Amino acid sequence: MAEKSKFLPTSVADALKSLLNRVLGIVVMGLGLWAAVAVVFYDPYLDGFAVASTFGDHSVMGYLVGMVRYAIGTIPALFVFLCVARWGAARVIALDCGASPEYNFLRGFIAVSFGCAGLGLIAKSSAFGGMFGAIVASDMGFVAGSLSVIIGLACLVVFLVMAGIILHVKWSHVRGALRIFVKWVRAIGTAFHLITPAAGDATDMADDEEELSDEAETENDEKPKRKLLRRR
Repeated sequence: MAEKSKFLPTSVADALKSLLNRVLGIVVMGLGLWAAVAVVFYDPYLDGFAVASTFGDHSVMGYLVGMVRYAIGTIPALFVFLCVARWGAARVIALDCGASPEYNFLRGFIAVSFGCAGLGLIAKSSAFGGMFGAIVASDMGFVAGSLSVIIGLACLVVFLVMAGIILHVKWSHVRGALRIFVKWVRAIGTAFHLITPAAGDATDMADDEEELSDEAETENDEKPKRKLLRRR
């Protein structure tokens, strides 16, 4: 009787649930990407959270980003917003993340803590670690002294590894991105005559020239054969 008393059939209810999940995922993904872009292009000279200025006012997203940036720093805030965007993208494509949300939240909290501590110990005078990074740097300065920089590097490595695991960034992706970046730097440097072309580029050009010459020779050889066939 309970199944018959439902307002909508099971198939329609499941379709509406999936549609709502996808709409929610699109909204969350859009907000996460918007916040990530706002973190990258954040202007600290505008009037916002914990800032008083006469240059202008931040938008609503600027206030939100400024609050998070002030608390945990720029790079950990970017990681948090990318995690939010990934959560929305997983809902859009109906991806089964597998782990429980409490476990993912715990991993994200540990990664953010290591990021704040590492960036706060390395760059004490900047906002990279935020307020929590400044507190860790102040406490570790009395305990470890000059060794706090080494501890900060170790915490930063842990943060990068955990962030890559949570965002599902593989080492092959990192190597591919580095190769593309190096190629672009070489291309720009070669275009402005700042660096000489690499040996691999020269060999590639030589191979291309040899292929072009071989193609031209084959075409020249085929032309007299065609003329002979026509005469026959």
